[in-house]
This record gives sequence, structure tokens and C-alpha cells, in this order.
Amino acid sequence: ERSGHVRIFLAAVVTISLGLIIGPIRLIRNAHGNGTEKVIAPPVPVVDQGPDFSSLSRISRLAAVGVRGHHLEAWALREGKISHSWWPRDDGQEAWNRPYDFGAPTGMADIAVSSRGPGHAEVFAVDYRGNLWHRWWLEGDGWSKWRIFTDHITGPLTACSFADGHIQVFVVDPSSNTIMYSSSSQPAVWDPWIKFDILSDSSSSRISRLAAVGVRGHHLEA
Repeated sequence: ERSGHVRIFLAAVVTISLGLIIGPIRLIRNAHGNGTEKVIAPPVPVVDQGPDFSSLSRISRLAAVGVRGHHLEAWALREGKISHSWWPRDDGQEAWNRPYDFGAPTGMADIAVSSRGPGHAEVFAVDYRGNLWHRWWLEGDGWSKWRIFTDHITGPLTACSFADGHIQVFVVDPSSNTIMYSSSSQPAVWDPWIKFDILSDSSSSRISRLAAVGVRGHHLEA
């Protein structure tokens, strides 16, 4: 969202005896990024209410991005469908909009999102058929239609950006259990896929999660 800001999304969990009560999605934030926060439950320290996806069936994936300029977007994937919310509301109130159906193709298995900079967000989603889809938002133009980015891949996937104009997406090649990535420095122009051998191990078990972050100033962590 802006320099010095960190926001974490999770399902609010309160431990009662040996059971768990899972409520609406909440978020924890470190507004200054000046230290490590250790969270121990119960209780979960909640600063403010996140987007209310509580009416949905069980959520399998969450994705969120801060669009520089005090703007947040969040998505929830459940049963192959994607719901979307954003903050602040269109009327300027510092609250989350009511989630709505993001209109994704059927059978989505995983989602990731990143931003090239102010006024832009891009969503990536892989379906159970091995297709990678993407859809992007430009301030003033709204959301594009879903388009197939590539095929013959699988999740998990992740995306990040290390500079204005840059975006990078990571996926898995199911035939070799190898991580691959593609980069872009201008809209609609993408580099060829490159194998990410350093984190890949074709002899190991299937990769269950990917995460990456771009540190401003031409630096990536994965």
C-alpha cells in the first residue's frame, strides 16, 4: 500500500479447550515496519476488521495486494470461485466494500496478485485443467476480461514486483516439479519462461506453497 506499511490477512482463530472457532477474516498490521511482531493465540490481536468473506463456504486461498496510493485489494477462493473486495470504499469511507463474485472461469485452484505501481493490480489464477489465467485493473479503465496466459502448468503460484512497472509470476511445471517464472516490465509484454532451478527439486515431493516478495530497489526474495 505504501512504504513502511505491512498488513497480514488471516482467519481469526480463537482456541477454546481443544476446539477451534474460525470467524471472519481479520488482519494484523505493523504500520511502521520497525520490528518483528510475535502473535500468540489466544487471543489474536486484531487491529481492524478485514473484508467480510464469512458468508462464503470454506476458503482455500487468500490473495491481497496494496496498490501504492493508500488502496488495498483482496480475493478469496472457495470451491473454484473467486470473490473480491477492496478498501477504502468508493464513497471514501475507510472500510471494506461488500465482496462480490469476481467472475472467474470455472474450476480455479489457486490465485496470486501483484501490482506494477499506482493505479494497477493484476490477478493470476490457475485452474484444475492446467491453464494460467490473468486479469488486470487500471485506474480509469477498470478491470480487463480474463485471458489465458499459458497452459500446461499447475499451482501453487505467486507473484510480486520489485519496481514500478515490473511484475513477476511464479508457477510449477507439473511434468518436472520445477518452479518457473516470467517477468514483465511493460503491460502485455512478458519474457519467456525461465526454470527456477535453485528452489526446484524434481526428486522431492510436490510443492505445496510458493511465496515471493519484491523489495523496492531491484531485489527479489522467494
